Amino acid sequence: QRRIFLRRRGGYRPASRGGAAKAGRGGRRPAPEGPGGDCDPRHRLHEARADRVRLLRSRHTGPGREALFRRMPFFHKLPSLHANNNQDEPGTSHKIVVTDAEWAEVTSVVNDAFDNFVVRLRQAYPQLGDKEIGFCCLVKINVNIQDLSDIYCVSKAAITKRKYRIKTDKLGITDENISLDSFLKVF
Repeated sequence: QRRIFLRRRGGYRPASRGGAAKAGRGGRRPAPEGPGGDCDPRHRLHEARADRVRLLRSRHTGPGREALFRRMPFFHKLPSLHANNNQDEPGTSHKIVVTDAEWAEVTSVVNDAFDNFVVRLRQAYPQLGDKEIGFCCLVKINVNIQDLSDIYCVSKAAITKRKYRIKTDKLGITDENISLDSFLKVF
């Protein structure tokens, strides 16, 4: 006996003698069978893949992306990225030490979370070095100037100059209305 899939019911049900369920019963109609229909294994496989892609993308956008960053030990060193920004005084600076392993983790996580950001940046601008890529990753995740100055042990003015030099010298952006932050946000 043939079975057909009823969408509203969410399950399989034996077909009527005529070979199809009657549309008059509760307004239910059978899903189309054959190639392209819901009963087609290729269609179900395609839908399952699409659901997995949607799930992965949702993990890397908005709150899911922030949760991904919170799992990094490096994230907890940066006061500007915490929701509860309880600093002693706004003008104080504390040295932030970043190990090579943490740099590798930052670039890897940013690359995964932002659709191959590091790979695309390296391909588009091969003149960028590893340190500049790491700096761009920090700018991409909205690390503020104070934390950047604490990481690199330089003044805020030096960070501003570094952003400008990367933007003009390495990326070739001469438009004064575009900042490195805004460029990397949409890149």
